[in-house]
Amino acid sequence: MNAIAKAIDTLNEVLGRVIAPLIAIITLVVLYDIALRFFIGRPSDWAFDITKMLFGA
Repeated sequence: MNAIAKAIDTLNEVLGRVIAPLIAIITLVVLYDIALRFFIGRPSDWAFDITKMLFGA
């Protein structure tokens, strides 16, 4: 039983290390889109699509 728990823990750690950079990229894309809305008054055409695709990943 302990080996199964260690395997699950290792899998969770690996997936967390892969997914964490995606969260950072999503945050940067959203901040860029908010800045465009604030300064230019028009959001980018691609930011929503990129964010949706990264959430799907």
